[in-house]
Amino acid sequence: MTRGFVTLAVGKESYYKLANNLLYSYRNTNTAQLPWTIVCDRENKWTADFDSVILLDQPSLSYMDKLKLFSLCPYDECIFIDADCLAFQDISMLWKHMKDVDGFSCFGKALPLDSQDGWFLLDDIGEWKDKISFIPQMHGGLCYIKRGEKLNEILRLAEYIEQHYTDYKFKYFEKPADEPILALSMAIASSRPIAAKPEYFVFLPTADKLCLSDYIKDHNKMFYVRGNIRQEVQIVHYQNHNTEKAPYKVTRDIVLKHRSYSEYLYWFIYVVSDFIRPWRKRIRNLLRW
Repeated sequence: MTRGFVTLAVGKESYYKLANNLLYSYRNTNTAQLPWTIVCDRENKWTADFDSVILLDQPSLSYMDKLKLFSLCPYDECIFIDADCLAFQDISMLWKHMKDVDGFSCFGKALPLDSQDGWFLLDDIGEWKDKISFIPQMHGGLCYIKRGEKLNEILRLAEYIEQHYTDYKFKYFEKPADEPILALSMAIASSRPIAAKPEYFVFLPTADKLCLSDYIKDHNKMFYVRGNIRQEVQIVHYQNHNTEKAPYKVTRDIVLKHRSYSEYLYWFIYVVSDFIRPWRKRIRNLLRW
């Protein structure tokens, strides 16, 4: 039984840089090193550091390339991590957390059928309405993939739903996208999302802030704040547009062991920005005078 990690980069060179940053954040923080594969549309200096490279045939340069990736994973068991993530501690515990998964799953919740919070409403999925027992609320930034009939079933369903996407109604995406398609495929195949421990993974837009000051002082621990809770975390999913901002650049430079003054410059900008955030509206109003 082979295991390994996989990520995706297509299109802009910046996506390749992000994938390479993710790779080295893992290598610099994990003692048990497993192989990494990048699925991409071309080879370049950023892909050269990966253990293997898989080229997509006719990439769509869209969300849908992720669905193609799931059928191409070179290991018996894979963990897919989005390129705009960074690892801050050993993440080998993910394999134990996913040990009971059959085929495919990702972090999230299985909501009741009358829920309004999932990727779709029960009345919006046509012929599948009577074939599901829960509505997934899940995040596709980290997925577990295991070869076998269950995975094949989910991928067949995903292909069908993609082809008939306009027959259904999904939240947030009018055009085909990986997460709503996976959510419905998982529900039909009775593959439930896995509840993530809060210390495993955080999607940055759902957190109030990262504790950058603490991380600069102690490079071994990353914390985020959500409400009144301060929580240590092992993987942060920044979201692509946030990778041009200070929190990503500071943490990237530290976890990749780039010794430069940039981490402190970005940290200073972030602290000042965080300090004046409550005053921004007042400052704007004053400037209008």
